[in-house]
Amino acid sequence: MNPHQFELDSITYRMTPANAMAGWAALKQAGKLLEGIKVSQDSHLEIGTLLAHLGSPQVAEIEQLIYEHTTVQANQDKPFRLAHQLETHFNQHRSHLIRILLEGCKVQFADFFKGGAWNSLSALMPTPVQT
Repeated sequence: MNPHQFELDSITYRMTPANAMAGWAALKQAGKLLEGIKVSQDSHLEIGTLLAHLGSPQVAEIEQLIYEHTTVQANQDKPFRLAHQLETHFNQHRSHLIRILLEGCKVQFADFFKGGAWNSLSALMPTPVQT
C-alpha cells in the first residue's frame, strides 16, 4: 500500500503502512476487542461494551502503531513523527485525534482484507451474540 496523505486545519498528515508482520500482530490483537460485543436484532452494537475497550492494551498497541507511522507537517515547518510529539500535538489539535486513528486503521489494516481475505478471516471469528 502506498502512503496516505490528508489535511486537517492546514496540517498535513502522512501515514505509511507498518511492516506487514507488525501490522498483522496488531490486527490479531484488535480481534480481541470484539469479545463480549453484543449485536441486537436490529444490528445495533452495544456501544458501552465497545467504549469499555478504549483503555485496553490492544487499543494502545494499535494507537502506537498508527502514531509511529504518521508524520505531521504544519505550514512550512519541518515534518515530525507524531509519536515523538504526541501530547504537544494533540493538546493543540485535540479534534484531530479520532480522525487520525480512523484513517490510521484503514492504512495499517486494509491491505490484509484484499482479494477475498475477509471471507476467509471472518470464518475464523466468533459470531456476535444476538440479543
